[in-house]
Amino acid sequence: MTRQSPAPRRLRTTAFVLVFVLLLFATALALGEAAARLWGETPWVVGERDIRVEPGGSMFETHPTLGYQLRSGRYDVTLETGYRWVMSNDENRRRATHRLDVVEPETGRDEIWILGCSFAYGYAADDSESVPWILQSRMRDDTIVNLGVPGYGTIHALVQMREALAVGQRPKVAVIAYFDNHDERNTFDRHRRKLIATFNRLGPMVQPYARLGRDGRLSVSMADSVYTEWPLMRYSALVHGLEQRYNAWDAQSCRNHEVTKAILAELDQLCRRHQVKLIVAGMSPRPLTQDTLAFCRKQGILATDISFDWDDGTNWNWPGDPAHPSPAGYEQLATNLECYLKLVALADDYRARMNDNARRCDALASVGAAHLRQCRREQNAAAAHRHLQAAVEQLQQATRIRPVDTATRMLLADALASSHRWSEAVAEYREVLKIDPNSRPAAMGLAWLLSSCPDATMRDPAQAVELARRAIASKGEFDPVSHYVLAETYTSAGQFSDAVSAADEALKLALLAGHTKLVPLVQEMISQVARRETVSWDRWQRTVVR
Repeated sequence: MTRQSPAPRRLRTTAFVLVFVLLLFATALALGEAAARLWGETPWVVGERDIRVEPGGSMFETHPTLGYQLRSGRYDVTLETGYRWVMSNDENRRRATHRLDVVEPETGRDEIWILGCSFAYGYAADDSESVPWILQSRMRDDTIVNLGVPGYGTIHALVQMREALAVGQRPKVAVIAYFDNHDERNTFDRHRRKLIATFNRLGPMVQPYARLGRDGRLSVSMADSVYTEWPLMRYSALVHGLEQRYNAWDAQSCRNHEVTKAILAELDQLCRRHQVKLIVAGMSPRPLTQDTLAFCRKQGILATDISFDWDDGTNWNWPGDPAHPSPAGYEQLATNLECYLKLVALADDYRARMNDNARRCDALASVGAAHLRQCRREQNAAAAHRHLQAAVEQLQQATRIRPVDTATRMLLADALASSHRWSEAVAEYREVLKIDPNSRPAAMGLAWLLSSCPDATMRDPAQAVELARRAIASKGEFDPVSHYVLAETYTSAGQFSDAVSAADEALKLALLAGHTKLVPLVQEMISQVARRETVSWDRWQRTVVR
């Protein structure tokens, strides 16, 4: 009888152990996968954004230091929701702040640069609804330059400023439009990379990023790729869950918020060396944004909160693109920034312009408008009154210099009415209509005053109805506010059935337009009409003037 060699026995034992370990490992993976799914984890679903850009199919092209930049030209953009908007970028690949077919005069005007992300750019809004365009329309004596680009962060602003100043391009003012979701963009951590990987149809998305060294110094590098996914994470909830935990750790290790502060500190030093006034404008009420503004003020950097009410749904582009502001939201950002620029950061400049005969009228009108807008957003009654009085005084001076400027006269009429100077307000509205008989805002303002002015001697219900009808005839057929005004004038004239019909039309148009602030006011008006009550002037201010 021959004995079996020990080698085959060892081989079989080794094979058994290997199989056992593999089975144990597979069982552990299966149990882990089951546990991950029970815990709510899912495999990664790559949801590429179905955004159509015509012509060309993309928004961006490669840039050596910024990663990507805008393409020049005019583009129609259609989002997944079907929402459409138009963007126009000039030959310098900057979004237009005025009509590109109109040649702006070379006047050596001061340049104000707006640097930031899609909020600064005006994403999901037409050209004229963007913050820089609105600012340009209100600051005609300055040149507003839109350097915002969708997806950019504060790191991009630093690169843009470094490169521009190195070749002698220098603005008077650089506004960094910031909120705290820029923090992860500034470090380009894995969470941010994973997010923008779904936007690859829009063009190249590789970006620069910053890190803080052990010595606290800032370094800037260019990423070599956007995002590298883990093996099997499209199929395994366990792997995807682990990847998400790693991404959270990566974000913490990158020290995103501290990097942002370091970038802003370097921007401050850079701007001081080149005599550029740096302003950090916070666009979010969230704590991290407010913390950054507090840091800036402590460092001696001009900083202001220009955010709108994030809890008010009318300020968001719902349902077209609820991640971005609606035209109303962008308008509030622009107004808040405008007031800060004219009344605080550039107050000395504007006072100097008021003493310059060639610029005096524009400066008076511009600052007067800012005082009026600041009055409407001011919470303190005494401060609001001071702004209102300053608005009236400066707008009156501007109209004496340029009496046919209907835009300034309209602002003056609104300011006089807000000051309860009823007869003067009526006279101004009439003057606007004398210059421009088709002015719908003037017709509506005058109609409301003539129908519900607290001074009963000023009322003229019949003429108010005529003016409201004129406002609707002047391209206001689908404007809910015009029908709202008409309903009020009918009520004051005692034509209650007509008032109900006009109010119903206003409600229908307000619902179609998503005018959520107007809807409850119209509903309240309908109940007031049923009680034969007119609506107060204060309501007019809340609905239209504001």
